[in-house]
Amino acid sequence: MARGHLRSLKFRDMFEFADESSPTSELAGRYLDAADIRQLTVYASLAMSKFEKKRMPTLMLMYPFVGPAAECVADRTNTWNGSIFWLMPVQVKAQAAVANAIRFPDVTNSTIVG
Repeated sequence: MARGHLRSLKFRDMFEFADESSPTSELAGRYLDAADIRQLTVYASLAMSKFEKKRMPTLMLMYPFVGPAAECVADRTNTWNGSIFWLMPVQVKAQAAVANAIRFPDVTNSTIVG
């Protein structure tokens, strides 16, 4: 999904009108099909009902990323049904520890898009 890009995929606030040709990030909407995302969120709703959960499950889409480690950072958004949806790039190169292949942002400063 991020083939040839130096930065991981990002969600973008629908009210933010950034220059889409900017190299700062690739917008997830260019690579993700809305129908596939809806299907995942419906599965989350069904799982909540079936397992009698009190809150919506969190969803994560992991994808390979070969850019710089500093740019391999997850991004998240809230979905229509209240699930948190993470885009999780996985660094595809030798690591000292497997845990170094993924990086979460400081969630206190994350932009959440509804």
